[in-house]
Amino acid sequence: SIARRWIEKNNLEVAKELYDEAYDTIPDYSFLINRGVVRLKLKEYEEAEGIFELGTTQRPRSPYTHFMLGMARYYMNNDDLAAKSMDRAIDLQPDHKEAFLYRGFIEHRNGRDQNALELMTSAIQLDPDYEEAHFNLAVLHSLMKNKKMARKCYNDALRAGLSPNIEFEREIGINKASS
Repeated sequence: SIARRWIEKNNLEVAKELYDEAYDTIPDYSFLINRGVVRLKLKEYEEAEGIFELGTTQRPRSPYTHFMLGMARYYMNNDDLAAKSMDRAIDLQPDHKEAFLYRGFIEHRNGRDQNALELMTSAIQLDPDYEEAHFNLAVLHSLMKNKKMARKCYNDALRAGLSPNIEFEREIGINKASS
């Protein structure tokens, strides 16, 4: 709980040291995973990947651990391995909306926009109020030059609780006023 307080205060280096000391003293799975989470926040992706790989050997049926391993790999631009980790998280937890969203990001990054649309839509089907998925679907439609669908998805994101994004509204033709 002390390390969590340091995380809340955005002092990640202290939290990292505390989790490392705790894990060195008691090699508990929760300390291990928190070590990885802190490293992700610190953008120490290779270290996070190693920690989450170890975590998947300790808890091979943990969708969270596979997802977090996928996140580390995603941030390292290792899309093939990131996709495998996300797919494993989805296999273990078919309603893992974040894994579907990030699989969509990976597909888009690799030029497979139709697959990306389907994956992001799956995330929304799992949680119709998933504002991040609605917004990213709007962005993807905008990038694909489908402004009408971009506006629809953006409005769905607003209804789900997204704060207005005036710049994006201009981009998709909702707010044509000049700044």
